[in-house]
Amino acid sequence: MANLSDLHQLTRVHYERAQQSLKSLAQQEALIRAELQRLSEQERAANANAPDNAPMRAIGADVIWLGWVGRSKAQLNMALAQILAQKEHHLARVRTAYGKVLVTRQLAENAARDRSHARSKAQLETAQETALWRSLEK
Repeated sequence: MANLSDLHQLTRVHYERAQQSLKSLAQQEALIRAELQRLSEQERAANANAPDNAPMRAIGADVIWLGWVGRSKAQLNMALAQILAQKEHHLARVRTAYGKVLVTRQLAENAARDRSHARSKAQLETAQETALWRSLEK
């Protein structure tokens, strides 16, 4: 049936869209993780250079900076948590969509095989009838 083939194509398109949505979330996650990593590296570098930061400590800039880093990390971690929750939801949608692709593909293949068998059977019956008529004509 052409309908099963069309259905399979539609489910594939739906699956590909779900994959793209998941890919977008994964890219956002990677960006947030990279920013968190960058902040952590800056924090480590600042702590490693603690003796060199005496002037900053004297005016309290180090405390302000560390506070900013802490708030920035907290905001990024909240954003990451939201992205991961969305990603989990989208991952479930991708799995479901892929399952539908597999099922519709199998149904379309089964229908094509059944049509092929029916065509072969009809050709065999036609050949048998032709042979029977020829044998009766002799």
